[in-house]
Amino acid sequence: MSIRGKTVIIVIAIVLVITASTLGAGLFMSQYRFMKTVQSDLLTMSRIASSMLSAEIRRLRQEVEFAAMLVSIDQEDSQKTLQQLTERFPDFLSFSVFNREGYGSLHAGQNDPRPTIRHRDSVYGQRALAGETVLTTTMDTTSGNMVMYIWTPVDKNRVLAASLPGMYLSKFVSQFRIWETGSVFVLDHEGVTIAAVWEFRVRERHNYIEWGKRDPQYRQIGKVFKEIIEHDEGFGRYPLDGQERYCAYNVIHGTDNWSIGVAAMINESPLAHIQQMLFIFAVVFLGLGTIAALIAANSIAIPYEKMEELTRHAEAASESKSRFLANMSHEMRTPLNAIIGLSELELGDTNLEGDNFTNMEKIYAAGMTLLGIINDLLDISKIESGKFTMIPVVYDLASMINDTVNLNIVRIGSKPVQFRLHLDGTLPSRLKGDELRVKQIFNNLLSNAFKYTDSGFVDWTISCKKEGDKVKVNSTIRDTGIGIRKDDQAKLFKDYYQANLKANYYVEGTGLGLSITSNLVKLMGGSITVKSDYGRGSAFTVEFFQIPAGEDLIGSEVAANLSEFRYSDQRRRRNQKLVRADMSYAAVLVVDDVVTNLDVTRGMLKPYGIAVDCVTSGQEAINRIRGGKVKYNAVFMDHMMPGMDGIEAVSIIRNEINTDYAKTVPIIALTANALLGNDSLFLEKGFQAFLSKPIDILRLDNILNQWVRDKKQERSQPSRADAGPGKAPSLLAGLNIPELNSAEAIIRFGNDEESYLRVLRSFMLYTPGFIENIKALDSDNPESLAGDGSTRGSLEAYRVSVHSIKGSGRGIGAEKLGNEAEKLEYATVNKDLGFIKTNTGHLVETTEKLIADIAAFLKTVKSDTYTEKPEKESPDPEIRNAILHACEQYDMGALKKAVAGLAAYRYRSCPDLAEWLQDQTGRSNFEAIRKRMMAIG
Repeated sequence: MSIRGKTVIIVIAIVLVITASTLGAGLFMSQYRFMKTVQSDLLTMSRIASSMLSAEIRRLRQEVEFAAMLVSIDQEDSQKTLQQLTERFPDFLSFSVFNREGYGSLHAGQNDPRPTIRHRDSVYGQRALAGETVLTTTMDTTSGNMVMYIWTPVDKNRVLAASLPGMYLSKFVSQFRIWETGSVFVLDHEGVTIAAVWEFRVRERHNYIEWGKRDPQYRQIGKVFKEIIEHDEGFGRYPLDGQERYCAYNVIHGTDNWSIGVAAMINESPLAHIQQMLFIFAVVFLGLGTIAALIAANSIAIPYEKMEELTRHAEAASESKSRFLANMSHEMRTPLNAIIGLSELELGDTNLEGDNFTNMEKIYAAGMTLLGIINDLLDISKIESGKFTMIPVVYDLASMINDTVNLNIVRIGSKPVQFRLHLDGTLPSRLKGDELRVKQIFNNLLSNAFKYTDSGFVDWTISCKKEGDKVKVNSTIRDTGIGIRKDDQAKLFKDYYQANLKANYYVEGTGLGLSITSNLVKLMGGSITVKSDYGRGSAFTVEFFQIPAGEDLIGSEVAANLSEFRYSDQRRRRNQKLVRADMSYAAVLVVDDVVTNLDVTRGMLKPYGIAVDCVTSGQEAINRIRGGKVKYNAVFMDHMMPGMDGIEAVSIIRNEINTDYAKTVPIIALTANALLGNDSLFLEKGFQAFLSKPIDILRLDNILNQWVRDKKQERSQPSRADAGPGKAPSLLAGLNIPELNSAEAIIRFGNDEESYLRVLRSFMLYTPGFIENIKALDSDNPESLAGDGSTRGSLEAYRVSVHSIKGSGRGIGAEKLGNEAEKLEYATVNKDLGFIKTNTGHLVETTEKLIADIAAFLKTVKSDTYTEKPEKESPDPEIRNAILHACEQYDMGALKKAVAGLAAYRYRSCPDLAEWLQDQTGRSNFEAIRKRMMAIG
């Protein structure tokens, strides 16, 4: 379509929008204001009509009461008096006198009602005998006429009944007219119409309340009429005879809860006429606007035609730039693969030391930085060209947050920076969106916070809010870094921009991270904002939308557990630096009914060289102390044990054994019930100290130094490091596999070679299963299922397998293998089958060679790592369920406890399970653990 045609359409659309918005606003305002006016007017009319009708009924009652007084005075000739009353009060049809038994003794006027009303009006008669003047509803006489009665007392034994025409009130209300056809009606206490302009409704005694119960077309009017008889005043609307009507109503005083209603049709209201005028004006305005659009199209179109030509040139240039970047990326990645790969191999050489090792690390880091820059350039190019697409998947929010924290916290390094994570337990458990891009947003912002913060803290706060069928994710990352000048803040999200480049020359990056983040957030329908105080810190807030995948929430317990992960690396570094005293002269007794807990405590005491005895009950501990064969330097006593708890056992040791040793041996309470005030409780019960589970290594070290350590014995004790013929040879001395950076990997295991060997063996045992899944991929039909209905051979099974190799490879120090698997994992997410076909073979070949090399090395190792354990067919269901529950709650303490219990046995169906679980637990890989335990069944 030509520019001129588009211009005409756009101008007409603008006129149409203006017209529609003006008309809509006018209709809304008129609707609101006139509804209020109409409601007020009708209520005022109903009050006036009610007041006038009440006055008329009061007049009629007074006339009947006066007549009754005359009948009472003239008892000798009451018949003559009644006759005179019919002439004096012409509004009434007749006057009749009834005795207490209900028999009519006297009558004057038309249609003697006495035979008809004796029984039917006995209630009204009784009320009149009680002293009340009563107005009845409409009723039919034996002659077929419709009448109403006013009953009033004459004396103790007689009452007077005066009849009125049944249409008397109808004629009275017919004088009120509203708008064109609006009118007034009267309902008795049951909802029967007893007065209306339409007399047939009175004669037929219409009751719309009852009709509404039987007939749907009267349901709304029946509902409104029910409200009328139940309330003193109000306003409603209902359809009747095909027309919508407004209705205001009021109670009528001096009656048996009768109500008067004022009803009028909506299309007769002043509002309807004004709306019609608004529509006419809108049509005229639209016509004039269309004519103006046609006239203005030529002059408006000229600059747009020139702009269209310039845009075509710009698009061609952008396409050329994208092709250039893609070609450059390919050309640069080839030498980068060599730089990164070869430097990584050199770093794995245990003979590489000093400056050579440092320089090689710098080469590797520079290569990875350059690779990140290339990736950023490609991302921004795709975004600018409009070729960037989101790939939504269902993902676990807690797991994604955990991965992001673990990836970025290492950026702190040795800087005195505290990382704090704040989560709301009401966060959804699972979301649907592009998980990789969400993680990229968080990674970019967190990495900036750590890069530009030299001391203080980095705070990450995440919350969610439900908006319709979506969830708005709100993330704020606040730091105490260098801050940003106000002049620079507006430019932050531009491509290739870095604030205060001169001052921050030492900070790596392209200046594309925030630009990419801003574009990603916009693609998710969100926004990014920044608040910064130069020299004091910054706060970046992003909001974007995701789709909830279920109603489950992460819960406060999972949120709290996740918040603890931010300290995992600091804890590890702290524990590695802890210098433990040589206490090999000491012996302690550990008391706990759970064998796994005994193993944990024994393992934590092992580095001190302490001799550890274990018992599983308070009674056994009492027997050990009473026997006195071993004089323990301390007793670690569990608090909660079946039969006899720790407090009772300590009480017996202190008060019943009656030896100085029993009264003075230090007893330290072990309990998972770490409540405020428990420390004083245990001290009062004879304990010397208190340790909460899971045991903190620094707290344990303090207690051992206070209650067990004996510096006099220490000075006379030969050092463990000096004891024996010399330092034990390293178990890894013969490990020389180019793909493994064992020097870096073993740090993760606290330099515990035995633990690292167990993980290597685990990798050797379970990785072949993943290789088989990778080989089984049907690249021509990747979404197919295996013949047994499983996902084996599908793209999803392939993704899970390369993801597992990525994690386990990096866990043992095979970083290059992990990176290669990660690229294939991303390819599965993007369904890049070409890349998968090209690179899968190399991954399989590299992995199988690594497995063979590890197997060959392990045959040469002599250690107690492979000491045979009791065998079972498969893990106990209780332990499996405990592991699954810990993973679902992100509870590291509970997970370690359950895995330790499982590791006490070897399992014929899955011989690598214990080692694999210990490895995955060390890396907080909850999702992988959960999936494997679910598969065990």
